[in-house]
Amino acid sequence: MAAADPLAGRISSPDISAPDPAAPAAMPAPAPAGAASIDSAAAAPQTPPRWWHTTAGKAAIAIGATGLSMLADRELDQWAKRNHEKDLNRILGDTKDILPIYAIGFAAATSFQSPWANEKLAHASTVALAAGALTYVETIAIKQITGRWRPGDTDDPTKFEPFSGKYDVFLNGPSFPSGHTSLSWAVVTPYAKAYDAPWLYALPVISGVGRVLDDAHWFSDVVAGGFLGYYTADFLYHRFPKGDVGMLFTGNGLGVFGKF
Repeated sequence: MAAADPLAGRISSPDISAPDPAAPAAMPAPAPAGAASIDSAAAAPQTPPRWWHTTAGKAAIAIGATGLSMLADRELDQWAKRNHEKDLNRILGDTKDILPIYAIGFAAATSFQSPWANEKLAHASTVALAAGALTYVETIAIKQITGRWRPGDTDDPTKFEPFSGKYDVFLNGPSFPSGHTSLSWAVVTPYAKAYDAPWLYALPVISGVGRVLDDAHWFSDVVAGGFLGYYTADFLYHRFPKGDVGMLFTGNGLGVFGKF
């Protein structure tokens, strides 16, 4: 009798190592939820800031506006001399000169963080104090570099004597820029931004107008001071937008905290 074939009756299986050319191509596995949006967001080009939001753009605006305002310096100074004793100057009185002092005093009194303090107010006041201090240093430096004569001492708005020593360095320095105006804008701006209250900018405007009426500054001094104070405060407000720096009352006294 013939021996039985051991392979007889077995069902042959296809070779899995060789793909069937007739079979459809395998579909890729679906991406996890949200992956496509993340990739598209990462690949999307970042929109550059508007030119007037850049440092160069802000500098160009400030310099251009100040330069244009110099064209009106002589005429406005003559008008101020003629109208020095008119109603507007009497109504403003000394308030226009001491507005920065009022503003700094308010900021100092409300800048302390504590369980009883208003966090938004304390943060705005802290930024206002920092902006005021930085603006004061910037103003003093520019005054000495430019050495512009005040309108009360000359009728020539183009008279500049850098580092001449004619004026006091810290208190009654040269004319350009206006220190009252720059400090007013620096201290008021954080509150206007924090509380979305642009009407507060009327306060530094009053201070600047008063300085021109008093024959203490040229019009362009006030314009330059406004830009200097505003841009300084705007920079610090966006640099520390969440109360990351300030003064704090603790059980052991007064301290300063910061997070950079």
